[in-house]
Amino acid sequence: MTIGRTLDQVIADLPAMRRRRIEARYQTPRQVVKDVAALRKRAGKVQAEVASALDIKQPPVSAIADE
Repeated sequence: MTIGRTLDQVIADLPAMRRRRIEARYQTPRQVVKDVAALRKRAGKVQAEVASALDIKQPPVSAIADE
């Protein structure tokens, strides 16, 4: 007997309308990350410069960009 299910399994069992709402909520932050990365590159900035401007260390900026 297997205990527990993956998130994908739980989502797959939801009604179609609910799955679409979940996907829509996930797409917005993902697109924002892509847009910020594109703007950073267009401005000729490196991740360390973005981190400095946000007063944070560079690894979190990299982690967000890698998602």
